[in-house]
Amino acid sequence: PFLDSVLSATDIRNFPRKNFPAVLISGNSDLYVPSEYSVKTWRSHWPSIDVRLVNSGHVSGMVLNRHVIISSAIDVLRTVATSTSRPVNHRQEDATLL
Repeated sequence: PFLDSVLSATDIRNFPRKNFPAVLISGNSDLYVPSEYSVKTWRSHWPSIDVRLVNSGHVSGMVLNRHVIISSAIDVLRTVATSTSRPVNHRQEDATLL
């Protein structure tokens, strides 16, 4: 009903396919985005995504697994940094693009 229609608006399949490095951290007890859905649907829609499962629910995963979130962000930044061949421009006017 109403909640289903609201939540379905956030379905990844409603958005253009992606092809850049990213990490999805999914809780194995997540009721909003079940891990079975995450692994299959996200990987089919976003082939370059790295799915990492944590032992938690949706909100508790953000609270209790902060170290996973931080290390995942660092991993993605390292991947982007090593995969780009163009030099990084550190001019002030380009800072908003980063």
